[in-house]
Amino acid sequence: MNWLDLGIVLLIVILLAISIKRGFINSMLSHFSFGINALLSFFLCKPIQWVLNNGFHLGNAISSHYYTSLVSKSGNFATNLLSFENKESLHDFVSSTINEGEFGGFTKTMYKWFINKDSLYDTLHESGISSRNLADIISDSYASFFTIIIAFVTSMLLIWGLVLLFRLVAKKLRQVGFIKFIDGALGIFYGLFRCLIIFIIICSIIKLLSPLGFMNPITNYINGSFFGKLIYSQISNFIDNYLSFSDIVHAIFK
Repeated sequence: MNWLDLGIVLLIVILLAISIKRGFINSMLSHFSFGINALLSFFLCKPIQWVLNNGFHLGNAISSHYYTSLVSKSGNFATNLLSFENKESLHDFVSSTINEGEFGGFTKTMYKWFINKDSLYDTLHESGISSRNLADIISDSYASFFTIIIAFVTSMLLIWGLVLLFRLVAKKLRQVGFIKFIDGALGIFYGLFRCLIIFIIICSIIKLLSPLGFMNPITNYINGSFFGKLIYSQISNFIDNYLSFSDIVHAIFK
């Protein structure tokens, strides 16, 4: 045994005490940090974007604004791109039209994101449409870009509001005796789960870096402890059976 065992015990005791005091519901809601909120918003932003576009016509409004702005800068933005007979002439036309627009550096960078000039010719002719111009492509791309950002922010605000509501409800419920007891008891399991996640993350990082050699003193110290060796060996066995960290290390440092 060594100091690592004491650190593990203290960590478990501290996390359990915090979870029991907060209760299961508050402990769970407390982990709706920015990262988890952002992850959930990532999955929700597409449905919300659909609502914004179909219910509030936000995409059409943004697209119309940019279309009018682009055409006012140059009539070339309204030229049918399918009228060009080869890739080279289309490529030159797109480049010259964007340059003539005298856009700023950031705007030009965004246009490069929206328009893949190398594959634009093939994409247009394979789409089966008869007419498509630069103003259409750029304005639709802007609309999609900004609506997805707005949908993402809206998702985060909705989740934050729901978490706040659940916190208020949980605070009221904990004033009831038996619910407070059950919530505290469930908090023990949540505290243990938090410990497990922390151990898995730390051990996975050590296991990932162990083939590089400089982690040997750390792994030796872990193997010299009782709890540390027990936890590390179990997680290492799981990693060896289900993950190939050697391939990951080779891919990163080759």
